[in-house]
Amino acid sequence: MNLTYKAGIAGAVAAGFTLTSAPATAEFYVGGGIGDGAIETSERFDEGSFDFDESDFAWKIFGGYMFSEYLGVELSYFDLGSPSQNFGFDGGETSGTVSVDLKAEVTGFAAQGIAAYPFGPFEVFGKLGLLQYDAEVEAKERGTGTRLTIDDSDVGLAYGIGGKYNINNFALRAEYEILDVDDIDDVYVWTFGAELSF
Repeated sequence: MNLTYKAGIAGAVAAGFTLTSAPATAEFYVGGGIGDGAIETSERFDEGSFDFDESDFAWKIFGGYMFSEYLGVELSYFDLGSPSQNFGFDGGETSGTVSVDLKAEVTGFAAQGIAAYPFGPFEVFGKLGLLQYDAEVEAKERGTGTRLTIDDSDVGLAYGIGGKYNINNFALRAEYEILDVDDIDDVYVWTFGAELSF
């Protein structure tokens, strides 16, 4: 998916928000969450190929503005930790068994539109926007210390769904988000947290 197409999607979402006037229920909010960030990818290192599928402790902070109880915008920062996995393969007569540690890291800033629907104190919402990310996949052979590193910084899509329970100006929140990172097959994160509106 090229950058022009991604920007067009985000622009269409943002344009929809500008058509919505800010009623008395408009409010700012800030919050944070912790959870589990998962990274799935396939890589090659010397004579071996690896299917990496691991997760690690993840966290995020965010802030946003709701134009109404239905539409808003949100900025957030993600850190998916450093999921890692060890692989072993036969390197042949000269190398014998080769052991490789594979580690992946993804961090980034997201700007997303929010579409929400309240059910009394409960609320469900969907999110769509752009992600400016930094991603790194590193393979290290234990015996020789040889390293292969892939670094990528780019723009991708970030989208997801969630729900929250409101208690006055405080809310408990859970969400699932997918991050579009070019050099990694799948990146997604579950977080549970809280937000404060004012």
